[in-house]
Amino acid sequence: MYDNYFAIDGGEWPSKGLFKKVQNSSTIISTVALSFLPMPTVELYLEDYQNFNRIELGLRVNDLTETHFKEIANQIGPISKTPWENITFLGEGHTLNLKINDRFESVLLTKKISSNR
Repeated sequence: MYDNYFAIDGGEWPSKGLFKKVQNSSTIISTVALSFLPMPTVELYLEDYQNFNRIELGLRVNDLTETHFKEIANQIGPISKTPWENITFLGEGHTLNLKINDRFESVLLTKKISSNR
């Protein structure tokens, strides 16, 4: 299932967390319960907004050190508040500042999953 679970809600409602799972040389990181609340304003841009107004954030990183994991985890908590603090939504093709290592400082949101290992 998962190797570690961390609360990222700062003790505020709604509860939300982050899980970590290591498989071979890849580390999978994903939010949990972020989708409890629908994101605001999606209905202003998409007719079928019910299919897009909830989100979980996840990523897979190869050869992730514990130090880099902690850096990423510390960034995801604040990022997870973005839709509600900025009255916007996160969707396909949006980018977020997320420093993964010295080579990558942003991520592209997509629902497409890479099969590259």
